[in-house]
Amino acid sequence: MFKILLISKSSPTSWDNVGILKRKDFNVIFESNFEEAFQKLTKEDFDLFIAEENPFDNTFLIFINQIINQLKVPTLKGILICSETKDLEEIGPFKKILFTPLEPEDLNEAIAKVLNLKQRASRRYIVRMHLGVSEEGTGFFTTCTTINLNKGGMLIETTKSLPIGKVFWWTFQGAKELDGLTIKGKIVNEAMMESFSLNFRYGVQFLEECSKEIKKIEEFLKEKF
Repeated sequence: MFKILLISKSSPTSWDNVGILKRKDFNVIFESNFEEAFQKLTKEDFDLFIAEENPFDNTFLIFINQIINQLKVPTLKGILICSETKDLEEIGPFKKILFTPLEPEDLNEAIAKVLNLKQRASRRYIVRMHLGVSEEGTGFFTTCTTINLNKGGMLIETTKSLPIGKVFWWTFQGAKELDGLTIKGKIVNEAMMESFSLNFRYGVQFLEECSKEIKKIEEFLKEKF
């Protein structure tokens, strides 16, 4: 498990949108005070430090320079700066700047590079689309929606609890280019949802045997994005 220190003036719930607080392989320590964050870095070992710039606080760059020039954390692999200041220059050998508002894929890609994590073979795109789901390709027993999609799989949301590891037939509905397209996919994991939600989210991996359907999805994404 990777230990990450996240300093931000925003509330922790605002980071739920980019998913970093929900990953089971991350132990994310949230801090809103520069001085307390610095003290944590001096006393504990972290793999990654993520800092969100406060444009109304001119001590931010001083704080970052203090970390880079004075602090020695043997386990620290990198620093990610989330900034809305377009002319902010990169300081130090292992700092990357991401501009806000953050896109989940951009943040995940940056974290993966810093921590040397295995990345998805292709980028996922935010696509909202209705899906019919069945066990035999006909007779829909529930309807769900896609959250994001790529040629290898998708993230779906549904009101029904579905078993991990089971293969279903997924039929796209609504989008002209994919309407009626049915593809086999296996549920590989469950994504965390907000505590107040009654829905479920699952990661679905398309089966390699559905090469024609996968190609249609890939063509659809290239045309739209």
